[in-house]
Amino acid sequence: MKSPEEIETSLRMWVQRKAPGLQTEVQPTTPLLASGIIKSLHLAELIMMLEMWRGEPIDVQSLIPGDFQDIETIMRRFFSTQPRESQ
Repeated sequence: MKSPEEIETSLRMWVQRKAPGLQTEVQPTTPLLASGIIKSLHLAELIMMLEMWRGEPIDVQSLIPGDFQDIETIMRRFFSTQPRESQ
């Protein structure tokens, strides 16, 4: 199983590949969907990768709009051991 640091690095590399024309490096707080770096059609692939890295399925019924805001949010939402805050 990958460490959180390895997962974050892999996630950042995946995001960079989805936006080959991007002029800057993706940071943990770079907006992903709002800035158009990744498109909604990439979400299915992203969810499948996150499930693979977590070793368990993601309940898509529990997803909220901000879950894929940026890499920091994705890491906190899907790889944190702390309970999720109420929205």
